[in-house]
Amino acid sequence: MLAAKSAGCATRGKIVVCHGAFDVDDVPQVYAVANTRGLLAYHASTRATFEVEFRGASGGHAMAESSSHSASAVDAAALVERVCAAAQLSAPSVALSSGVYEAVLDATAAGQLIRYIGLTCGARLTEAGGSFLSDRLGQLVADERVTIVDDFEDLEHRGAPFDVEGVARKKVPIIENGVARSAVYALATALRLEHPPTGHRQWSDGFRQFEGASFLVMAGEDHGLTDLIATVDRGVYIQAFDQLSMIDSQRLHLTGMVRGATRVIERGRLASIAPPMRVDLRVLDVLSSIRKLGRPRWAAGSVVPPMVVRALPLHPG
Repeated sequence: MLAAKSAGCATRGKIVVCHGAFDVDDVPQVYAVANTRGLLAYHASTRATFEVEFRGASGGHAMAESSSHSASAVDAAALVERVCAAAQLSAPSVALSSGVYEAVLDATAAGQLIRYIGLTCGARLTEAGGSFLSDRLGQLVADERVTIVDDFEDLEHRGAPFDVEGVARKKVPIIENGVARSAVYALATALRLEHPPTGHRQWSDGFRQFEGASFLVMAGEDHGLTDLIATVDRGVYIQAFDQLSMIDSQRLHLTGMVRGATRVIERGRLASIAPPMRVDLRVLDVLSSIRKLGRPRWAAGSVVPPMVVRALPLHPG
């Protein structure tokens, strides 16, 4: 890790473990769908991804990722410098009691939560009563600053213009100014419900084929992560969640953990390492308690801003 050495991390003994991975598709990935009725849909794409993780000698832990359709847009050196600084800045871990905390969610943590909106916004699940959209379309479900769309054309995504069935994708507003606006429709559901298809039959290793959104974009504001942290007198900074699982798809009720990449915030500064804590939350409750949003970036598969939320429940792990 030349960038880590040039930053003085290895020579000063402040980083005891460092590793990373850089992956570039030398040959464009090809995504094509064809059938016996004459359909032939073809899309070529490229993707470069850089992931890095550092562990500091005092127990600090930091990680980050960057991904783009263009390798030149991935600034690995800047990412290493930022993560290296984060891993060595914290004092030893301090105990936190069970409670509701003001929290700064890094874009990675926010993206992990937003992902479950994409997994549960299908029209079939909505009709069956198992989606957060069920019986709530047209109602306020989040802070009025929350707008989430599925947009394959966003420059950070540049997704295929058709789904696994060859149906043309459409940009769909799922939540607009905090109001639940629309589900997404795969072809079969659209035909049954007499609704135009939006091209949202997806393929996922974990979920196989499902009806959902995979190119989520959430609007933000023009604030950097440091600016967000500076607004918190006492709280926690969460870089990423661990072992998230969904208990209830209608309520978007999740459980999981936060571990070594979490910090305690004191007077607007990252002060100490937070101990492992258990989270038990509802995504829409988190999105309803937003106090400030940062600049969106690609993270955890979505384009999403870091955010300050007023109420995040944490319990000793």
